[in-house]
Amino acid sequence: MRRARSYGVLGVAALVLVLCASVAPGAAASSATGPGASAIRLVDLSCPTPNVCVAVGTDASGAPVFFRTSNRAATWTPESVAAGTPSDGSMEGLSCASAAQCLAVVTGELNGIASVLYTAFISTTDGGTKWTTRPVDNFGGSNVMDPTCAAPLSCYAIRDLSSVIRSTDGGVTWKKVPGSSWSPPSCGGCTSAGIDDVSCVHASTVCFVVGQSGSSAFEFGLTSDGGTRIERTTLLANVRGRGGYLVSCASVHSCMVVNLFSARVLTTSDAGARWARRTLPTAVDTVHALSCPSTNVCVALVNERTHKGLLLAATTRNGGVSWTVAAVSPVADPLWAASISCPSTSSCYVDGPATPDGSVYVRSGVGARWVRTAVS
Repeated sequence: MRRARSYGVLGVAALVLVLCASVAPGAAASSATGPGASAIRLVDLSCPTPNVCVAVGTDASGAPVFFRTSNRAATWTPESVAAGTPSDGSMEGLSCASAAQCLAVVTGELNGIASVLYTAFISTTDGGTKWTTRPVDNFGGSNVMDPTCAAPLSCYAIRDLSSVIRSTDGGVTWKKVPGSSWSPPSCGGCTSAGIDDVSCVHASTVCFVVGQSGSSAFEFGLTSDGGTRIERTTLLANVRGRGGYLVSCASVHSCMVVNLFSARVLTTSDAGARWARRTLPTAVDTVHALSCPSTNVCVALVNERTHKGLLLAATTRNGGVSWTVAAVSPVADPLWAASISCPSTSSCYVDGPATPDGSVYVRSGVGARWVRTAVS
C-alpha cells in the first residue's frame, strides 16, 4: 500500500549509508512543469513503470477523475470514467498491475444512509482508453479500501479493517480469503485491532498482511496456495503500534514495516520468520506512506518535529540501516494524507491532499530533487 490507514509501502536488507536526519540542502521542490493549483484534489496514485503513472482524485463537484502520464510526468492526460460512476463517495485507493490494467475503489453512503455503505469498483484493461464502473455492491454495509493488484486481474483489498477479499477477474467478483479474519477495531478506534495494510509482490500471487491482535500485539501473515489462503506467521506480543502499521514487500522474502506515529521500523528477509529492528530518523513523528522498489531501497513520506509542517521523503538504500531526508513539498502545514509509488529505485511519484491541488511531485534519479508537476 501507498498511504496510511484512513485516519501507504516499503522493502528490506542491509549494507551502508550515512544517516542524515536533517533536510538535505536545496532539496525542497520548487519547479513546476504544469499550470498552478486547480480544483482537482488528488488522493492516490499507482505507477506500474517509471514512465507510466496514474493519479486519481475528485473534481470541484466531487466526481472521480483520473489522469495518466506516459512520459515521466512531462504531461498528464485526463481519462474519462463511465457514466453513472458515483460522485458522492470517497476514493479509497488505486492499484495498477500494469500500464494496461488498473483498479480503483470508491466508497460512500448508500442512498444517503450513513450506516449503510456502498462500494463501486472502477477499472480499465486497455491503458485507460475505457474505464468501467462495476455495479454498486454494498458488501452488507462494509467498507472496502486499499486495492492491491499484484498481477493483471489478480487483486486484493481490505474489508472493514478485519479481513482480506480477493478478485481473480480484475474486480468483477470478490471472495473473502480464508484465514484473513482479524479482530476488528472497536468503538471507533478504542482498540488498535484489525488489518492495517496489505502488500503484494509484483507479478506474483504472494501478498503480506500486517495488523494487530485484539490486545494490540503485532501480527503478520502471508498468502499461500497461489493466493487462496492467508497464513499468520508472526505474533510479537511485546510489539504494539500506536495508530497502526504500513508494510511494503519487494520480494517474496523481504518486507519492511513502519509504525504510523513513531520512528519504529521492522524488517524481515525470510518472510516473517525473524525480524530486525531499525529506526527512521529520530525527529520523525508521523509516517504518511511508503514504497520499496527493491529489497534495499525504500522511501517513506514523513513529517518531522524539527521541520514542522513540511512533507518530507526519508530514503534508505540499505534496508533501513540509515536514512537521508529531503523536502517533497515546500507548502507548510500539509494535511495528513499523502501517497507514494516508486516503480524503480530511481523513480518515485507523490500526490495526495498533503500536496497542493492537482500536484504530483516526481523524483527521477538517485539523490535528485523533487519536482512539482500539475495534472491540470
